[in-house]
Amino acid sequence: MREVVSEAFLRDAIWVRMTSELMIQKFDFWSRPVRRKRQGDGPNWRLNFNPGAVPKGYTETWERIRREFEDRYDMAEN
Repeated sequence: MREVVSEAFLRDAIWVRMTSELMIQKFDFWSRPVRRKRQGDGPNWRLNFNPGAVPKGYTETWERIRREFEDRYDMAEN
């Protein structure tokens, strides 16, 4: 069972993990988890970002670690 958390909690948890993985401190792009209709047994959210506007390695790092977040968290209604 996934833990239900706020968008802010999930955004901050992802940010902390991504900055530690990529060794960067400032993101100059917009990235946040957004609710979506659950697909099968998956989470009820996805990380929304423009792959063409992220720092080098961001997309690859997210793809490598995203299962940890998707398996652990669902996003609250509000």
